[in-house]
Amino acid sequence: AVLFLTLVHLFWMTGVHGNNMLEPVAQSLYVPGIAENAARIAQGLQPEHLLTKTFFDTFVFMGGCGSTLCLVLAILIVARKRNLRRHARFSLLPVLFNVNELIVFGLPIIFNPIYLIPFILVPVLLMFIAAGATAAGLVPYTVHATEWTTPILLGGYAATGSLAGSVLQLVNLAVGILCYAPFVIISDMQI
Repeated sequence: AVLFLTLVHLFWMTGVHGNNMLEPVAQSLYVPGIAENAARIAQGLQPEHLLTKTFFDTFVFMGGCGSTLCLVLAILIVARKRNLRRHARFSLLPVLFNVNELIVFGLPIIFNPIYLIPFILVPVLLMFIAAGATAAGLVPYTVHATEWTTPILLGGYAATGSLAGSVLQLVNLAVGILCYAPFVIISDMQI
């Protein structure tokens, strides 16, 4: 999973749609888990697939690649430059539906060395937080397939059938914002 996330984001950082490039990997490794989890629940058994495509879409790719919803909110909270904040406000609605090209190509994040570290590491960190919370039983396994465009909070509930899924999304959102904030400040000073 760490290799998968790292490769997705390295592709994005070079201007290539990483999710599309690695979609065959996601389809073969992570998509079947949702159906198998749902079947096990129907049989009265515990789900066994922690990492599913819905898991990544719901708890890691919040706002799209690089967890860009975290970046957009960090910009709105800590950035001082009007043009940066304006771009973040313009991008907020699409990013809520995981359509992040406005922020990725418009900011730009692509080829931007300031955002390289958080763009790759924030999704990996969020994956570990979500996997830990799920493995510890704090959040149910993802058992319902949800579309990748499902907005935050709705997606967490829909994927897990529990408000705990939405709470986990809020926790991951807060962690992501905190991780991006110092890089936004650095970027703000550079523009």
